[in-house]
Amino acid sequence: MCAVLGAITIAFSSILVRLSHASPSTAAIFRCVYAVPVLGLLAWLEDRRPHARHPASRNARRPSHPAAGPLFDATATAAVLCVIAGSIIGDARLVPSWPGAGWLITLALTSQVLGWLLITTSLPRLPAAMTSLLLIVQPVGSLVLAALVFGEAPSALQLVGVAFVLGALVWATRPRRPRTAHVRSRARAADAESII
Repeated sequence: MCAVLGAITIAFSSILVRLSHASPSTAAIFRCVYAVPVLGLLAWLEDRRPHARHPASRNARRPSHPAAGPLFDATATAAVLCVIAGSIIGDARLVPSWPGAGWLITLALTSQVLGWLLITTSLPRLPAAMTSLLLIVQPVGSLVLAALVFGEAPSALQLVGVAFVLGALVWATRPRRPRTAHVRSRARAADAESII
């Protein structure tokens, strides 16, 4: 359930970016920059927990998966790379104006911090197929939310993209037929010949 909430939270990113009236580069930069101090504090608190330093003392029934530290590292790195990319592209404003800055702060705290923390803490406990499905909720959710909030009609290309992504997901997670004993023995024989 946490992962679903995280994916839905991240799906609101495009809405918040549009409300901020910021360029894509500016939004990407400040989504990360405003999230870094919060994630840094959470990572520091996470590291200070006694079981964070002594894995053997962790409760076996409730394993702890540090989430804030890796997310802090990824977000700080992304902030630097977004500044570089935004400078090359030329649409980055390194001093956003108000009220756009307020929407970017909301974007950082909801999508970058809350959304990704919910997903990151849930991923180790989920099967790969469920993880794929949850990560698809984000772009499809953004498309649906844009239609609901702004009354935007998705373009034909966007609908084709959604159909393509969902089709690929269905194909990748389809149940596979078990290999028969005859097929397995032929595969082993082929492997043995390739070694020789």
